[in-house]
Amino acid sequence: MSPWRGVASVKAPAKLNLTLRVVGRREDGYHLLESIVVPIDIFDAVRVRAEPAASTQVSIRCEPPGAAPAGPDNLAVRAANRFLERVGACARVSIELMKEIPAGAGMGGGSSNAAAVLRALNALYRAPLPTAELAATALPLGADVPLFVVGGPVRMRGIGEVLDPWPVEELGPLVVAFSGAGLETKAVYAKYDDLLTMGGLKSTIRGSGQGPLRSQMHNDLEAAAFQLHPTLPVLKKRLVALGAESPAMTGSGAAIFGFWKSWDDAYAAAQQLRVEGVWARVVRVLEEIPTVEVIDDERRDGGRSPSW
Repeated sequence: MSPWRGVASVKAPAKLNLTLRVVGRREDGYHLLESIVVPIDIFDAVRVRAEPAASTQVSIRCEPPGAAPAGPDNLAVRAANRFLERVGACARVSIELMKEIPAGAGMGGGSSNAAAVLRALNALYRAPLPTAELAATALPLGADVPLFVVGGPVRMRGIGEVLDPWPVEELGPLVVAFSGAGLETKAVYAKYDDLLTMGGLKSTIRGSGQGPLRSQMHNDLEAAAFQLHPTLPVLKKRLVALGAESPAMTGSGAAIFGFWKSWDDAYAAAQQLRVEGVWARVVRVLEEIPTVEVIDDERRDGGRSPSW
Protein backbone atom coordinates (compact mmCIF):
# COMPACT_ATOMS: atom_id res chain seq x y z
CA MET A 1 0.00 0.00 0.00
CA SER A 2 1.43 3.35 -1.05
CA PRO A 3 0.25 6.87 -0.29
CA TRP A 4 -0.35 9.59 -2.78
CA ARG A 5 2.88 11.50 -3.15
CA GLY A 6 1.17 14.56 -1.80
CA VAL A 7 0.44 16.89 1.07
CA ALA A 8 -2.48 16.89 3.48
CA SER A 9 -3.33 19.89 5.62
CA VAL A 10 -5.82 20.20 8.43
CA LYS A 11 -6.72 22.64 11.20
CA ALA A 12 -6.44 20.87 14.55
CA PRO A 13 -8.85 22.38 17.11
CA ALA A 14 -8.45 22.78 20.85
CA LYS A 15 -11.03 21.35 23.24
CA LEU A 16 -12.72 22.13 26.52
CA ASN A 17 -14.01 19.65 29.06
CA LEU A 18 -17.29 21.29 30.02
CA THR A 19 -17.71 18.62 32.67
CA LEU A 20 -15.23 16.05 33.95
CA ARG A 21 -16.06 13.48 36.58
CA VAL A 22 -14.06 10.52 37.81
CA VAL A 23 -16.56 7.65 38.00
CA GLY A 24 -14.34 4.69 38.79
CA ARG A 25 -10.94 3.11 38.52
CA ARG A 26 -9.76 -0.01 36.72
CA GLU A 27 -7.62 -2.68 38.32
CA ASP A 28 -4.67 -1.53 36.22
CA GLY A 29 -4.90 1.93 37.81
CA TYR A 30 -6.46 3.81 34.91
CA HIS A 31 -9.18 6.23 35.97
CA LEU A 32 -12.61 5.91 34.40
CA LEU A 33 -14.02 9.25 33.33
CA GLU A 34 -17.25 10.75 32.16
CA SER A 35 -16.85 14.08 30.40
CA ILE A 36 -18.68 16.37 28.01
CA VAL A 37 -15.96 17.53 25.62
CA VAL A 38 -16.35 20.15 22.89
CA PRO A 39 -13.97 21.34 20.17
CA ILE A 40 -13.44 25.10 20.05
CA ASP A 41 -12.22 27.51 17.40
CA ILE A 42 -8.57 27.78 18.40
CA PHE A 43 -6.45 25.83 15.94
CA ASP A 44 -3.00 24.46 15.33
CA ALA A 45 -2.21 24.14 11.63
CA VAL A 46 -0.94 20.67 10.71
CA ARG A 47 0.64 19.83 7.36
CA VAL A 48 1.70 16.28 6.46
CA ARG A 49 3.71 15.19 3.44
CA ALA A 50 4.10 11.48 2.64
CA GLU A 51 5.85 9.53 -0.08
CA PRO A 52 6.73 5.85 -0.54
CA ALA A 53 10.01 4.68 1.00
CA ALA A 54 11.85 1.44 1.69
CA SER A 55 11.72 2.14 5.43
CA THR A 56 9.69 4.50 7.57
CA GLN A 57 11.17 7.87 8.41
CA VAL A 58 9.16 10.53 10.25
CA SER A 59 10.41 14.07 10.78
CA ILE A 60 8.71 17.05 12.42
CA ARG A 61 9.15 20.81 12.51
CA CYS A 62 7.32 23.12 14.91
CA GLU A 63 6.65 26.83 14.71
CA PRO A 64 7.36 28.73 16.82
CA PRO A 65 10.47 26.72 17.76
CA GLY A 66 10.12 25.11 21.16
CA ALA A 67 6.33 25.26 21.19
CA ALA A 68 6.25 21.45 21.13
CA PRO A 69 8.83 18.64 21.22
CA ALA A 70 10.53 18.33 17.82
CA GLY A 71 11.56 14.69 18.05
CA PRO A 72 10.31 11.11 18.32
CA ASP A 73 8.50 11.83 21.60
CA ASN A 74 6.11 14.26 19.91
CA LEU A 75 2.67 12.68 19.89
CA ALA A 76 2.23 13.58 16.22
CA VAL A 77 5.35 11.56 15.31
CA ARG A 78 4.12 8.63 17.36
CA ALA A 79 0.75 8.89 15.60
CA ALA A 80 2.41 8.70 12.18
CA ASN A 81 4.40 5.63 13.16
CA ARG A 82 1.36 3.96 14.66
CA PHE A 83 -0.74 4.56 11.55
CA LEU A 84 1.93 3.12 9.25
CA GLU A 85 2.30 0.06 11.48
CA ARG A 86 -1.48 -0.37 11.51
CA VAL A 87 -1.81 -0.36 7.70
CA GLY A 88 1.44 -2.28 7.14
CA ALA A 89 3.20 0.39 5.12
CA CYS A 90 6.49 2.27 5.01
CA ALA A 91 6.78 5.92 4.04
CA ARG A 92 8.86 9.03 4.40
CA VAL A 93 6.64 11.42 6.36
CA SER A 94 7.32 15.04 7.22
CA ILE A 95 5.08 16.92 9.65
CA GLU A 96 4.85 20.66 10.11
CA LEU A 97 3.05 22.14 13.11
CA MET A 98 2.08 25.78 13.45
CA LYS A 99 1.18 26.05 17.13
CA GLU A 100 -1.53 28.29 18.56
CA ILE A 101 -2.90 26.02 21.30
CA PRO A 102 -0.85 26.53 24.47
CA ALA A 103 0.97 23.50 25.87
CA GLY A 104 0.11 22.26 29.35
CA ALA A 105 -3.27 23.99 29.35
CA GLY A 106 -5.53 20.93 29.25
CA MET A 107 -6.85 22.05 25.87
CA GLY A 108 -5.68 18.98 23.98
CA GLY A 109 -3.13 20.54 21.64
CA GLY A 110 -0.84 17.50 21.44
CA SER A 111 -3.76 15.08 21.18
CA SER A 112 -5.39 17.16 18.47
CA ASN A 113 -2.13 17.27 16.50
CA ALA A 114 -1.83 13.48 16.74
CA ALA A 115 -5.41 12.99 15.56
CA ALA A 116 -4.81 15.43 12.70
CA VAL A 117 -1.80 13.38 11.56
CA LEU A 118 -3.85 10.16 11.70
CA ARG A 119 -6.63 11.75 9.66
CA ALA A 120 -4.16 13.27 7.20
CA LEU A 121 -2.35 10.00 6.58
CA ASN A 122 -5.64 8.15 6.28
CA ALA A 123 -6.59 10.59 3.53
CA LEU A 124 -3.22 10.24 1.79
CA TYR A 125 -3.65 6.45 1.86
CA ARG A 126 -7.15 6.73 0.34
CA ALA A 127 -8.99 6.15 3.65
CA PRO A 128 -8.18 2.50 4.44
CA LEU A 129 -9.47 2.91 8.01
CA PRO A 130 -13.06 3.97 8.75
CA THR A 131 -13.51 6.47 11.55
CA ALA A 132 -14.21 3.86 14.22
CA GLU A 133 -11.02 1.93 13.41
CA LEU A 134 -8.99 5.13 13.21
CA ALA A 135 -10.29 6.14 16.66
CA ALA A 136 -9.37 2.71 18.05
CA THR A 137 -5.89 3.12 16.56
CA ALA A 138 -5.66 6.50 18.29
CA LEU A 139 -6.56 5.34 21.81
CA PRO A 140 -3.13 3.99 22.88
CA LEU A 141 -1.68 7.41 22.06
CA GLY A 142 -3.81 9.08 24.75
CA ALA A 143 -7.34 9.33 26.10
CA ASP A 144 -8.11 12.56 24.21
CA VAL A 145 -6.82 11.52 20.78
CA PRO A 146 -9.90 9.49 19.69
CA LEU A 147 -12.31 12.36 20.36
CA PHE A 148 -10.38 14.53 17.89
CA VAL A 149 -10.65 11.74 15.32
CA VAL A 150 -14.40 11.48 15.77
CA GLY A 151 -14.91 15.25 15.89
CA GLY A 152 -17.76 17.35 17.25
CA PRO A 153 -19.09 17.57 20.82
CA VAL A 154 -19.03 14.18 22.52
CA ARG A 155 -19.73 12.46 25.79
CA MET A 156 -16.50 10.64 26.58
CA ARG A 157 -16.54 7.66 28.91
CA GLY A 158 -14.21 4.94 30.12
CA ILE A 159 -10.57 5.81 29.44
CA GLY A 160 -11.54 7.65 26.27
CA GLU A 161 -12.70 4.70 24.20
CA VAL A 162 -16.46 5.29 24.49
CA LEU A 163 -17.54 8.34 22.53
CA ASP A 164 -21.14 9.32 21.90
CA PRO A 165 -22.26 12.40 19.95
CA TRP A 166 -23.59 14.96 22.40
CA PRO A 167 -25.91 17.77 21.34
CA VAL A 168 -24.73 20.87 23.18
CA GLU A 169 -27.23 23.64 23.66
CA GLU A 170 -26.25 27.21 22.72
CA LEU A 171 -23.81 28.23 25.42
CA GLY A 172 -23.03 31.78 24.36
CA PRO A 173 -19.59 33.38 24.51
CA LEU A 174 -16.78 31.68 26.41
CA VAL A 175 -13.44 33.03 27.50
CA VAL A 176 -10.50 30.68 28.05
CA ALA A 177 -7.60 31.91 30.17
CA PHE A 178 -4.19 30.35 30.80
CA SER A 179 -1.53 31.84 33.04
CA GLY A 180 1.25 29.75 31.51
CA ALA A 181 1.49 27.52 34.57
CA GLY A 182 1.27 24.13 32.86
CA LEU A 183 0.56 20.91 34.72
CA GLU A 184 1.49 17.30 33.99
CA THR A 185 -1.51 14.99 33.75
CA LYS A 186 0.15 12.22 35.77
CA ALA A 187 0.94 14.60 38.61
CA VAL A 188 -2.65 15.85 38.77
CA TYR A 189 -4.11 12.34 38.91
CA ALA A 190 -1.57 11.32 41.55
CA LYS A 191 -2.57 14.31 43.68
CA TYR A 192 -6.26 13.51 43.11
CA ASP A 193 -5.67 9.97 44.40
CA ASP A 194 -3.77 11.30 47.42
CA LEU A 195 -6.56 13.72 48.30
CA LEU A 196 -9.17 11.02 47.88
CA THR A 197 -7.26 8.60 50.10
CA MET A 198 -6.60 11.26 52.75
CA GLY A 199 -10.18 12.48 52.75
CA GLY A 200 -9.13 15.81 51.29
CA LEU A 201 -11.93 15.76 48.73
CA LYS A 202 -15.51 16.42 49.70
CA SER A 203 -16.83 14.14 46.98
CA THR A 204 -16.07 10.53 46.25
CA ILE A 205 -16.07 8.69 42.95
CA ARG A 206 -19.56 9.18 41.57
CA GLY A 207 -21.74 9.37 38.49
CA SER A 208 -22.49 12.40 36.38
CA GLY A 209 -25.15 14.96 37.17
CA GLN A 210 -28.34 15.68 35.32
CA GLY A 211 -30.05 18.86 34.19
CA PRO A 212 -28.97 21.81 32.03
CA LEU A 213 -25.31 21.67 31.07
CA ARG A 214 -24.56 25.13 32.48
CA SER A 215 -25.63 23.87 35.91
CA GLN A 216 -23.24 20.88 35.77
CA MET A 217 -19.93 22.68 35.23
CA HIS A 218 -17.56 20.76 37.47
CA ASN A 219 -14.14 19.17 37.19
CA ASP A 220 -13.19 16.53 39.74
CA LEU A 221 -9.49 17.20 39.09
CA GLU A 222 -9.72 20.88 39.94
CA ALA A 223 -8.98 20.57 43.67
CA ALA A 224 -5.85 18.53 42.95
CA ALA A 225 -4.64 20.93 40.27
CA PHE A 226 -5.28 23.93 42.51
CA GLN A 227 -3.10 22.42 45.24
CA LEU A 228 -0.30 21.77 42.78
CA HIS A 229 -0.41 25.32 41.44
CA PRO A 230 -1.93 27.92 43.83
CA THR A 231 -2.15 30.56 41.09
CA LEU A 232 -5.04 28.65 39.49
CA PRO A 233 -7.73 29.52 42.07
CA VAL A 234 -6.53 33.12 41.85
CA LEU A 235 -7.10 33.07 38.08
CA LYS A 236 -10.53 31.52 38.55
CA LYS A 237 -11.52 34.27 40.98
CA ARG A 238 -10.23 36.86 38.52
CA LEU A 239 -12.51 35.49 35.81
CA VAL A 240 -15.47 35.75 38.18
CA ALA A 241 -14.54 39.35 38.99
CA LEU A 242 -14.57 40.11 35.26
CA GLY A 243 -18.05 38.66 34.82
CA ALA A 244 -17.57 34.93 34.26
CA GLU A 245 -20.42 32.56 35.04
CA SER A 246 -19.91 28.86 35.86
CA PRO A 247 -16.09 28.99 35.62
CA ALA A 248 -14.25 25.68 35.57
CA MET A 249 -10.91 24.13 34.73
CA THR A 250 -10.56 22.10 31.54
CA GLY A 251 -8.98 18.64 31.50
CA SER A 252 -6.22 18.12 34.02
CA GLY A 253 -5.42 21.83 33.82
CA ALA A 254 -4.37 24.42 33.74
CA ALA A 255 -6.63 26.64 31.60
CA ILE A 256 -9.77 28.08 33.18
CA PHE A 257 -12.87 28.99 31.17
CA GLY A 258 -16.14 30.72 31.90
CA PHE A 259 -19.30 31.98 30.21
CA TRP A 260 -20.25 35.61 29.63
CA LYS A 261 -23.64 37.22 29.09
CA SER A 262 -22.62 39.09 25.95
CA TRP A 263 -19.91 38.93 23.31
CA ASP A 264 -18.88 42.51 23.99
CA ASP A 265 -18.35 41.74 27.67
CA ALA A 266 -16.43 38.57 26.80
CA TYR A 267 -14.06 40.42 24.45
CA ALA A 268 -13.54 43.15 27.05
CA ALA A 269 -12.71 40.56 29.72
CA ALA A 270 -10.26 38.73 27.46
CA GLN A 271 -8.55 41.99 26.57
CA GLN A 272 -8.20 42.93 30.23
CA LEU A 273 -6.69 39.54 31.04
CA ARG A 274 -4.15 39.98 28.23
CA VAL A 275 -3.25 43.39 29.61
CA GLU A 276 -2.54 41.62 32.89
CA GLY A 277 -0.21 39.18 31.14
CA VAL A 278 -2.61 36.24 30.91
CA TRP A 279 -3.15 34.31 27.68
CA ALA A 280 -6.88 34.70 27.00
CA ARG A 281 -9.20 34.11 24.03
CA VAL A 282 -12.89 34.41 23.29
CA VAL A 283 -14.01 31.10 21.75
CA ARG A 284 -16.97 29.36 20.17
CA VAL A 285 -17.96 25.71 20.34
CA LEU A 286 -17.61 23.89 17.01
CA GLU A 287 -20.37 21.56 15.86
CA GLU A 288 -17.86 19.69 13.69
CA ILE A 289 -14.13 19.77 13.11
CA PRO A 290 -12.47 20.90 9.86
CA THR A 291 -12.00 18.34 7.10
CA VAL A 292 -8.64 17.26 5.71
CA GLU A 293 -7.53 18.86 2.46
CA VAL A 294 -5.24 16.85 0.20
CA ILE A 295 -3.08 18.26 -2.59
CA ASP A 296 -2.03 15.37 -4.83
CA ASP A 297 1.38 16.07 -6.37
CA GLU A 298 0.85 13.30 -8.89
CA ARG A 299 -2.21 14.86 -10.48
CA ARG A 300 -1.33 16.62 -13.69
CA ASP A 301 -3.91 19.34 -13.20
CA GLY A 302 -2.49 20.17 -9.78
CA GLY A 303 -6.01 20.34 -8.36
CA ARG A 304 -7.23 19.33 -4.97
CA SER A 305 -8.53 15.90 -4.18
CA PRO A 306 -11.87 15.61 -2.41
CA SER A 307 -11.85 16.33 1.32
CA TRP A 308 -12.08 13.35 3.64
